[in-house]
Amino acid sequence: MLVEPYSSLCVPAKAGCAIELASLLQEFIGLRYGQKALTACQSDITALHTLRNEIISQFSDDSIRTIRRIKRYLNLLMCLEKRIPINEFGMLINFTWSNCFLPHRSATFFSSVFERCSLLFCLAVAYNEYGGLQPIDESSGLAKAAECYQKSANIFEHLRKECPPAYSCVGVWDLSPECLDVFAKILLAQAEEMRKMKAILENDDPQRIVELASHTAHLYSAASAAVSVAPAKIRFPKTWSGHLEMKIKIMKITAEHHASICAAQKGKYEEQIARKLRIFKLIHSIDTPGAKARVDAAAKNIKCEIDTLKNEYPVNIDTVAALEASMTLREPMSTSNFDPIDFPFSGKEFESNYLFCHLQAMACLDRLPEETYEPIITSEIDKLRGLTHDCNHILASFNLPASQLSEEELLSELTKVASTVRKSGGVTGLKDSMRRLTSLSSECIGIHNHVMISRSSFEY
Repeated sequence: MLVEPYSSLCVPAKAGCAIELASLLQEFIGLRYGQKALTACQSDITALHTLRNEIISQFSDDSIRTIRRIKRYLNLLMCLEKRIPINEFGMLINFTWSNCFLPHRSATFFSSVFERCSLLFCLAVAYNEYGGLQPIDESSGLAKAAECYQKSANIFEHLRKECPPAYSCVGVWDLSPECLDVFAKILLAQAEEMRKMKAILENDDPQRIVELASHTAHLYSAASAAVSVAPAKIRFPKTWSGHLEMKIKIMKITAEHHASICAAQKGKYEEQIARKLRIFKLIHSIDTPGAKARVDAAAKNIKCEIDTLKNEYPVNIDTVAALEASMTLREPMSTSNFDPIDFPFSGKEFESNYLFCHLQAMACLDRLPEETYEPIITSEIDKLRGLTHDCNHILASFNLPASQLSEEELLSELTKVASTVRKSGGVTGLKDSMRRLTSLSSECIGIHNHVMISRSSFEY
């Protein structure tokens, strides 16, 4: 069987332009919310600014550290977005990112969404790079590489679905759905190839390896097709098409080789020879520059194996020819196995329950004097709870057994309830009111908690 040195594709990272994020946020928060709010948020502002600079300047120094930095930055950014709109209608911050293939071409948007999409792109690249650093002669390394490539594919697929079309402008087309689709499919195929290599290293069941290799071949075929039909504005490296075509053939050869092992185990020698003939033709179809010597040697070896089998076992040549022509590798039901990604990112190093919490409270209460925050909110919550109790009492009264009240009392009680219900839009209206009151009560409690946290941070 032809054994080719392992190689993989790595998507280049986008390059971002440094900005004075800290000073911009400090000025905006100080003017809008005041010095106390700025003091409460200072540590978050500093972390956001520092993380962004480190991501841009130290991206390839340490892949795992870059992954952690990007996740922390994105969590902080998403918390900030909930408090301050960063767009042309809110706070103006000009985020600039380049095309991953053309560093001299860049796009600028006053949008935290553009920043988030660009950083997610870089996170996918960081996973891609980290996967490529894993040792492929160890099961644990192959498993880790598969996990990293899978995560990278998931992020690219998420971007393909969620990234706004405006960000795929001419020149900066690496955020276009067609380009992101190619990246996702390539990384998905590489993840499956790692699983196939792990199965071979662990001497797994040959049929299992056939399925993995066949699936990988189909995934690479899907990626190759996506490259070939991409719009003219998208220019992938010329070597990518040849690399993908080579991968397809290698995966098919691997699948046929292990299918021939399965046939031999079952004593189906005609099928075994037919599989090896298919391998012989696949090897001869490889025309990669620089691989001629390896291809010729592999073809010679497989030809010797075929001749040996023909001499060793009584086989019908016509049956072998018919099998060779009719056999195919079974196609999987689906060539897409993407997993959803969840935000914010979880993990102890990313957890912070009160990021920019003071701004959330201020956004709801900026018209109230500070000294009235707690009593006003507490009073409103008490009122809401009382109203909710009344609604519950009215609804519950319908369920009282008649034996608990005299006929006169029951009639009087039901008359009062009926009057209240009619004024409130019937039972449905009352239920809707209760839901609204409960929701509003929860919001007020949340605001109250944020204010108390912020006040305690001032005291600290």
